[in-house]
Amino acid sequence: MNNIFKNWHFTRIIRLIAGIGSLIYGITTHDQIFLIIAALFLVQSFFNLSCCGANGCTTTKSSDNKQVYKDIIKPLKLK
Repeated sequence: MNNIFKNWHFTRIIRLIAGIGSLIYGITTHDQIFLIIAALFLVQSFFNLSCCGANGCTTTKSSDNKQVYKDIIKPLKLK
């Protein structure tokens, strides 16, 4: 519940505005597609979710800095 009131950033505000706009348009035109889009944007903005979920698109940092093809690719030797 605390996540709803914390960490409001630019993208989260844009999702909220898009959700409210889609909700108003969906109600005035009786269009269910816009109501579904509004629900998607509003849930994403309230719970700080992205399309991949909470921090679903982040990658982990690896401390291993191995060269992947070091043994396979041989350096070019010119004669």
